[in-house]
Amino acid sequence: SQPVVLYRSAAMKGTSEAHETEGDFRARLQVLASEQRDIAVGKLRKRYNSKVNTLEARLMRAEQAIERESEQSRKKKLDTAISFGTAILGAVLGRKRVSSTSARSIGSAVKNVGGMRKEAGDVTRAEETAARVREDLRVLQETFDADVAALDARYDAQDEELTEVEIKPKST
Repeated sequence: SQPVVLYRSAAMKGTSEAHETEGDFRARLQVLASEQRDIAVGKLRKRYNSKVNTLEARLMRAEQAIERESEQSRKKKLDTAISFGTAILGAVLGRKRVSSTSARSIGSAVKNVGGMRKEAGDVTRAEETAARVREDLRVLQETFDADVAALDARYDAQDEELTEVEIKPKST
Protein backbone atom coordinates (compact mmCIF):
# COMPACT_ATOMS: atom_id res chain seq x y z
CA SER A 1 0.00 0.00 0.00
CA GLN A 2 3.01 2.30 0.43
CA PRO A 3 5.24 3.53 -2.39
CA VAL A 4 8.93 2.63 -2.22
CA VAL A 5 11.41 5.47 -2.61
CA LEU A 6 14.78 4.62 -4.14
CA TYR A 7 17.73 6.97 -4.45
CA ARG A 8 19.76 7.13 -7.62
CA SER A 9 23.26 8.51 -8.07
CA ALA A 10 24.05 9.61 -11.61
CA ALA A 11 27.77 10.14 -10.97
CA MET A 12 28.36 6.81 -9.24
CA LYS A 13 25.79 5.01 -11.39
CA GLY A 14 24.14 3.32 -8.47
CA THR A 15 20.68 2.88 -7.00
CA SER A 16 19.74 2.27 -3.39
CA GLU A 17 18.23 -0.97 -2.15
CA ALA A 18 14.50 -1.20 -1.46
CA HIS A 19 14.58 -0.35 2.28
CA GLU A 20 17.91 1.49 2.39
CA THR A 21 17.84 4.95 3.92
CA GLU A 22 19.46 7.92 2.21
CA GLY A 23 22.21 8.00 4.86
CA ASP A 24 23.00 4.30 4.40
CA PHE A 25 23.03 4.73 0.63
CA ARG A 26 25.39 7.73 0.88
CA ALA A 27 27.68 5.71 3.15
CA ARG A 28 27.78 2.89 0.61
CA LEU A 29 28.42 5.40 -2.18
CA GLN A 30 31.25 6.97 -0.15
CA VAL A 31 32.97 3.58 0.10
CA LEU A 32 32.68 3.13 -3.66
CA ALA A 33 33.85 6.71 -4.24
CA SER A 34 36.85 6.19 -1.96
CA GLU A 35 37.86 3.08 -3.88
CA GLN A 36 37.56 4.89 -7.21
CA ARG A 37 39.45 7.89 -5.79
CA ASP A 38 42.27 5.63 -4.58
CA ILE A 39 42.59 4.12 -8.05
CA ALA A 40 42.65 7.59 -9.63
CA VAL A 41 45.24 8.84 -7.11
CA GLY A 42 47.37 5.76 -7.84
CA LYS A 43 47.33 6.56 -11.55
CA LEU A 44 48.12 10.20 -10.80
CA ARG A 45 50.98 9.25 -8.48
CA LYS A 46 52.39 6.92 -11.12
CA ARG A 47 52.30 9.74 -13.68
CA TYR A 48 54.02 12.18 -11.31
CA ASN A 49 56.63 9.68 -10.04
CA SER A 50 58.62 9.77 -13.27
CA LYS A 51 58.77 13.57 -13.13
CA VAL A 52 59.78 13.52 -9.46
CA ASN A 53 62.48 10.92 -10.12
CA THR A 54 63.90 13.02 -12.94
CA LEU A 55 63.98 16.16 -10.78
CA GLU A 56 65.52 14.29 -7.84
CA ALA A 57 68.28 12.96 -10.11
CA ARG A 58 68.91 16.50 -11.35
CA LEU A 59 69.02 17.75 -7.76
CA MET A 60 71.52 15.06 -6.80
CA ARG A 61 73.77 16.01 -9.74
CA ALA A 62 73.46 19.70 -8.83
CA GLU A 63 74.42 19.00 -5.20
CA GLN A 64 77.39 16.95 -6.37
CA ALA A 65 78.42 19.86 -8.59
CA ILE A 66 78.21 22.20 -5.58
CA GLU A 67 80.51 19.91 -3.60
CA ARG A 68 82.95 19.57 -6.50
CA GLU A 69 83.01 23.29 -7.24
CA SER A 70 83.33 24.17 -3.54
CA GLU A 71 86.32 21.87 -3.23
CA GLN A 72 87.94 23.39 -6.32
CA SER A 73 87.24 26.88 -4.98
CA ARG A 74 88.83 26.07 -1.60
CA LYS A 75 91.87 24.64 -3.35
CA LYS A 76 92.16 27.69 -5.59
CA LYS A 77 91.91 30.04 -2.59
CA LEU A 78 94.66 28.14 -0.81
CA ASP A 79 96.84 28.16 -3.93
CA THR A 80 96.30 31.90 -4.30
CA ALA A 81 97.16 32.57 -0.65
CA ILE A 82 100.32 30.48 -0.91
CA SER A 83 101.27 32.17 -4.17
CA PHE A 84 100.84 35.64 -2.64
CA GLY A 85 102.72 34.60 0.49
CA THR A 86 105.69 33.24 -1.40
CA ALA A 87 105.76 36.27 -3.74
CA ILE A 88 105.75 38.72 -0.83
CA LEU A 89 108.28 36.74 1.19
CA GLY A 90 110.50 36.41 -1.87
CA ALA A 91 110.36 40.17 -2.45
CA VAL A 92 110.98 41.05 1.21
CA LEU A 93 113.58 38.44 2.03
CA GLY A 94 115.28 38.28 -1.38
CA ARG A 95 118.60 39.93 -2.20
CA LYS A 96 116.94 42.64 -4.21
CA ARG A 97 113.74 44.36 -3.19
CA VAL A 98 112.22 44.28 -6.67
CA SER A 99 113.58 41.78 -9.14
CA SER A 100 112.16 40.20 -12.26
CA THR A 101 111.59 36.94 -10.37
CA SER A 102 109.63 38.61 -7.60
CA ALA A 103 107.64 40.62 -10.17
CA ARG A 104 106.85 37.41 -12.07
CA SER A 105 105.69 35.64 -8.89
CA ILE A 106 103.48 38.61 -7.94
CA GLY A 107 102.01 38.52 -11.48
CA SER A 108 101.27 34.80 -11.09
CA ALA A 109 99.58 35.49 -7.76
CA VAL A 110 97.39 38.16 -9.35
CA LYS A 111 96.42 35.70 -12.12
CA ASN A 112 95.45 33.20 -9.44
CA VAL A 113 93.00 35.75 -8.04
CA GLY A 114 91.13 35.70 -11.37
CA GLY A 115 90.98 31.90 -11.23
CA MET A 116 89.75 32.10 -7.66
CA ARG A 117 86.90 34.41 -8.73
CA LYS A 118 85.99 32.01 -11.56
CA GLU A 119 85.80 29.10 -9.12
CA ALA A 120 83.64 31.15 -6.74
CA GLY A 121 81.35 31.96 -9.67
CA ASP A 122 81.12 28.24 -10.51
CA VAL A 123 80.00 27.51 -6.94
CA THR A 124 77.36 30.25 -7.15
CA ARG A 125 76.04 28.92 -10.47
CA ALA A 126 75.88 25.38 -9.09
CA GLU A 127 73.93 26.63 -6.05
CA GLU A 128 71.53 28.52 -8.33
CA THR A 129 70.95 25.37 -10.37
CA ALA A 130 70.21 23.38 -7.22
CA ALA A 131 67.83 26.09 -5.99
CA ARG A 132 65.99 26.03 -9.35
CA VAL A 133 65.59 22.26 -9.19
CA ARG A 134 64.33 22.46 -5.58
CA GLU A 135 61.79 25.06 -6.71
CA ASP A 136 60.69 22.81 -9.59
CA LEU A 137 60.22 19.96 -7.11
CA ARG A 138 58.19 22.19 -4.79
CA VAL A 139 55.96 23.36 -7.67
CA LEU A 140 55.47 19.77 -8.85
CA GLN A 141 54.48 18.71 -5.31
CA GLU A 142 51.98 21.60 -5.09
CA THR A 143 50.51 20.63 -8.46
CA PHE A 144 50.18 17.02 -7.34
CA ASP A 145 48.51 18.10 -4.08
CA ALA A 146 46.07 20.31 -6.01
CA ASP A 147 45.22 17.44 -8.36
CA VAL A 148 44.61 15.11 -5.40
CA ALA A 149 42.39 17.75 -3.76
CA ALA A 150 40.40 18.02 -7.00
CA LEU A 151 39.96 14.25 -7.00
CA ASP A 152 38.79 14.39 -3.37
CA ALA A 153 36.12 16.91 -4.32
CA ARG A 154 35.11 14.92 -7.37
CA TYR A 155 34.66 11.68 -5.42
CA ASP A 156 32.70 13.08 -2.46
CA ALA A 157 29.44 11.19 -2.16
CA GLN A 158 28.16 13.36 0.70
CA ASP A 159 27.69 16.41 -1.54
CA GLU A 160 26.31 14.53 -4.49
CA GLU A 161 22.77 15.27 -5.57
CA LEU A 162 20.59 12.18 -5.48
CA THR A 163 17.40 11.77 -7.46
CA GLU A 164 14.45 10.10 -5.84
CA VAL A 165 12.72 7.38 -7.78
CA GLU A 166 9.32 6.51 -6.44
CA ILE A 167 7.95 3.08 -7.20
CA LYS A 168 4.19 2.98 -6.81
CA PRO A 169 2.53 -0.11 -5.38
CA LYS A 170 0.60 -2.37 -7.70
CA SER A 171 -2.42 -4.36 -6.73
CA THR A 172 -1.05 -7.46 -8.37
